[in-house]
Amino acid sequence: MKSLPMLTTILFVMTSGCDGVTDEDIGRTFVLNSDDLTWGEAHARCQALGGHLATIDGPTLVPEMEYEGKWTLWVGLKVTSPSNMTWADGKKVDWTNWRGNPDWTKDVGLCVSVATLSPYSWVLMSCNTLLPSLCEVPGGTCRFTLTHHASLVSLNDKIVSGRDTCLQECIATRELDCRSVEVHRVDDVCQFSTSTRWSNPSAFVRGAKNWDFHQWTCVNGTYLTDDGVTPNGADGPVLQSTTVPSIPTTG
Repeated sequence: MKSLPMLTTILFVMTSGCDGVTDEDIGRTFVLNSDDLTWGEAHARCQALGGHLATIDGPTLVPEMEYEGKWTLWVGLKVTSPSNMTWADGKKVDWTNWRGNPDWTKDVGLCVSVATLSPYSWVLMSCNTLLPSLCEVPGGTCRFTLTHHASLVSLNDKIVSGRDTCLQECIATRELDCRSVEVHRVDDVCQFSTSTRWSNPSAFVRGAKNWDFHQWTCVNGTYLTDDGVTPNGADGPVLQSTTVPSIPTTG
């Protein structure tokens, strides 16, 4: 079993329920299991936690988890028919991130792994390969996370006054799909954006002296440990935390 990397320290700025900025925001919790398992064994482990191997349904999902280190992880896709691919939770595959072009004349019956470093590529492998895995389990919160002295350059959609209430206003507004807020450290002003540091990474800059960057996220990343008991008291693995946010706070 691989040793677990240390989780990056996170600062909660505000915790909210799952309704979030829009009525469709739902918190999701992902659990990295460092045990090397086959795809089938990994799927069974996730089911034992009450979940399934993870559904990766968009380009910002894996980056938002912000796991430290380089991992190649089983996720919830086994290709039995390239024309009708579904995730382990039954959702249809409508977004992909293959490394190279799969050869569907021979790549059927393989399972999908995902890398945790950019470009977060998907790779088809024999389902008997031994890899760590990524589970998705019920629950999770939506909340803001903070990066000091940071900004999204030229991607602000609205400027508002009253920095003490900016985060609440971002949640309440229906004028735009507010996904991040930059709060000025001196002036009584903040800026709303429909973008995030993960949807537009090239625009995200650190060292912005007068700005603090708050990002709304519903992705929660945790690690699986085996040195405890489950909440119902039964012997077995437990989640180290179900509310460890995925984006680090940096000073």
